[in-house]
Amino acid sequence: MNPNLVRLAIGTTAIVVVGVSVWWFADQQIETAPVQPELPTIEEPALPPEPVPLPDIEEVEVIMPAPEPERETSVTQLEPVQLPEPVQPEPKLFDFVLPTLESSDATLMQQLRAKIASKSIELLADEGIIERFVATIDSISRDNLTFNQLPVERPVGQYKVIEAKGNIYGSTANIARYQPYLDLATSMSREHWIDLYTHVYPLLQNAYENLGYPDQQFHDTLLQALEVIKSSQKPSSSIALTQPNVMFEYADLEMQESTPVNKLMLRVGPEMNQKFRLLLEGLSGPLQQWQPPALSD
Repeated sequence: MNPNLVRLAIGTTAIVVVGVSVWWFADQQIETAPVQPELPTIEEPALPPEPVPLPDIEEVEVIMPAPEPERETSVTQLEPVQLPEPVQPEPKLFDFVLPTLESSDATLMQQLRAKIASKSIELLADEGIIERFVATIDSISRDNLTFNQLPVERPVGQYKVIEAKGNIYGSTANIARYQPYLDLATSMSREHWIDLYTHVYPLLQNAYENLGYPDQQFHDTLLQALEVIKSSQKPSSSIALTQPNVMFEYADLEMQESTPVNKLMLRVGPEMNQKFRLLLEGLSGPLQQWQPPALSD
């Protein structure tokens, strides 16, 4: 045998044996080697950027202004404020103890004479002042007038007339007949008359109940009477009259047939009529606001 061929066969066989051994050994290594778990990638935090160097700033000297000297302020001395005095309620003019209705005349006249200096107070009736006043107001509220129940005396003297061109007219001289009644009405202030009215109201209500109105307020009747008077006719400067008998009558038939209250307000004349109306207007407002005591059961 050729010795070269023998060497070639041996070398080839050695190479094959070595290759197989290497492959077997490597295969065994892969099967037995443990699998390492894959670790997560941890990102390192980004570092903050380096600060940008600031440019050099020249130091500037700040000069503060010198403080101003304190100014002297003059303090004005204020005058003390005077507070207004508290308003005290006006004392009642009438505060006397009420008598019984039957004995009220003497007490009422005593109180009125102490407050009224005018001689017109003598116009008041001698007796039954409260009862007469209530009866008169009750009549007027029904647009009637009973002259024998008036709380004052009848006018003194005759009613004066003048003639002109065959006609008869009421004279302006008649103002003197009615002036004392206006003097009596104005002898006290409006507030004092209302004070007297509200003070003696229990007596007025008592007299009103005696007339046959036990369940009604006299105050309501008074307010109604004032409305009747205020709604009466206003006279003109000259009203023609006739005298068929002793008494004078109005030539105008409508006037003659009007109510006693209306004819009385015509008879006093335009000037006195206006004065009485102003007086009643001043009383109406406060009287409408006043509330009387409740009726007893």
